[in-house]
Amino acid sequence: MALVLNGSNDTITGLQINSSNIVDGSIVNADVNASAAIAASKLSGVSAGKILQTGQQLKTSVSSTTSLTFVDLLSVTITPASNTSKFLLMYKVPMSTSVNGYSGMVRLVRDSTPIYIGDSYGSNTRASSQAVSTTSNGSYRSYDLNGVFIDEPTTPNAITYKVQFKNDYNGYTVYVGRHLAGDTNDYYGTVPHSFVVMEVAA
Repeated sequence: MALVLNGSNDTITGLQINSSNIVDGSIVNADVNASAAIAASKLSGVSAGKILQTGQQLKTSVSSTTSLTFVDLLSVTITPASNTSKFLLMYKVPMSTSVNGYSGMVRLVRDSTPIYIGDSYGSNTRASSQAVSTTSNGSYRSYDLNGVFIDEPTTPNAITYKVQFKNDYNGYTVYVGRHLAGDTNDYYGTVPHSFVVMEVAA
């Protein structure tokens, strides 16, 4: 088909464009339509910081413990795409404890190793977050314990990240997902607890 230039409507017909017609570097960013779908594998210079995969555990039911040592609450198992990856960890744990200063704690664990915990200080428990009730109506309150941490495990093997929780006083109970008093009126809520793990390219 012959090449036809039409000056009246600024069109060209009969022109075929293929890879042999395009010189490397001749298409610049401005030439790419904003709605164009470009595969991530074709992008260069933006690999670091890319989200490679995600995992989540969500609980909408109530959890509780009387344990004075940490027990599992939420967990996500993920196999790294690369041993240089970083992992962004985010948790939300709404905890309720008994009134008059009683408390409970949360900590992050990679497999069996605690991470994102405070330094040693006397006999204090090394934890990621703690909820301490007030001296008035504390059992009607739920304290949102939230944590964000970037872990660098440097392993190609599957990793199980956990959120663990504990009660701090013998004979008491901590609840996650509702207030401890258990009042069922509609002005009290039941709320979810969740744990998100995101693998980020280094």
